[in-house]
Amino acid sequence: MSANRESIYQFLQFCDRHIQGRERSDAQSFLNEFFKAFGHESAVRAGATFELPIPKASVKGHIGYADLWWARDSLATLLIEMKSRGGNLNRHYGQAWDYCKQLKPRLA
Repeated sequence: MSANRESIYQFLQFCDRHIQGRERSDAQSFLNEFFKAFGHESAVRAGATFELPIPKASVKGHIGYADLWWARDSLATLLIEMKSRGGNLNRHYGQAWDYCKQLKPRLA
């Protein structure tokens, strides 16, 4: 099953009712419902990983954690880094980019 008007509408309704815009408390619920909107049972059942540890990816060189990593064999890989509502996303773009650079060897 793929996304359709009804599944997207249900996702938007879920977000309106249950997502407050807080990264830590909303991320996994939001992402599971997002995957459901596109025909998957859940993010994990689709093969995605929550909180993937990424060595040397934090600002201080420690382990960073990608909110969602979905590597697929013959299709594009997806990295999602969630942020709380109202934050400056430009400030966090580098974090996602650093995660991708650290994960590049895993893609080869």
